[in-house]
Amino acid sequence: TRRKKLVVTARVCRRKNLHTLIEALALLAQKGVDFQLDWYGLSKQSAYAKKCLSRIHKLGLDNKLKIHPPVSNVVALYGASDIFCLPSFYEGTSNSLAEALACGKCVVCSAVGDNKLYVKDGENGFLCNPSSVKSIAQALEKALSISEEELQKAGVFSRQMACEHLSPELFIQRYQKLLEEYESVD
Repeated sequence: TRRKKLVVTARVCRRKNLHTLIEALALLAQKGVDFQLDWYGLSKQSAYAKKCLSRIHKLGLDNKLKIHPPVSNVVALYGASDIFCLPSFYEGTSNSLAEALACGKCVVCSAVGDNKLYVKDGENGFLCNPSSVKSIAQALEKALSISEEELQKAGVFSRQMACEHLSPELFIQRYQKLLEEYESVD
């Protein structure tokens, strides 16, 4: 089997939970699970970012986990990846999750905020507890172990979720309804 590629498109900050993800990836590497994860979003060398980069090196994950600056063409990143990952401690409706769904990606993300509305565990991805290294590792291992056919099915389901729940037309309809409800309050 070929090495699967994971991608994260999020700022490197405590809220996005890179540190716990690093520990989960270390568990997978110890088990011999093959993967490559690229995180795009390192815009400054904060104390948190430095701590994470140091931990990656200390755990010997330099060849499996790379941290990059943000890029403007995220569609190409999603296209070159197999799985999108977002282990955040909290989210609303995440832009990067919406992008990954629209690009038809299998998703591993934390079961917080709106993530649970768009990711159906076992259908188009896997949900995890962002506070648990073990939970993140288990969700990642499930995603990394599915077949190419299952990845494609998950991607089709993700794209369907994006079209049904995140379309610009639907956004406009909901916004108009919100404005109408607000105006009728008087």
